[in-house]
Amino acid sequence: MNVDQLTSGLRKAFFEEGHRIVFWYDAASDFVDELNLIGLESVNIINMANESALGIKLKLELEDTSERFLLYFPSS
Repeated sequence: MNVDQLTSGLRKAFFEEGHRIVFWYDAASDFVDELNLIGLESVNIINMANESALGIKLKLELEDTSERFLLYFPSS
């Protein structure tokens, strides 16, 4: 899969299917270097490798309740 195919699938999930939060598990960390190449306007991309899961959960449920988020996990 290339970045264009990935971006197309993510666009579908966010803008056609209406998801606000998408969880992406990349067990082999194949796309960690391409995260900044994914062009999704109005979608916040968060690499969960160095984030607190509880902190992000609180942010999404209490602070940023209307924005879109892609949560990237470089693990299974």
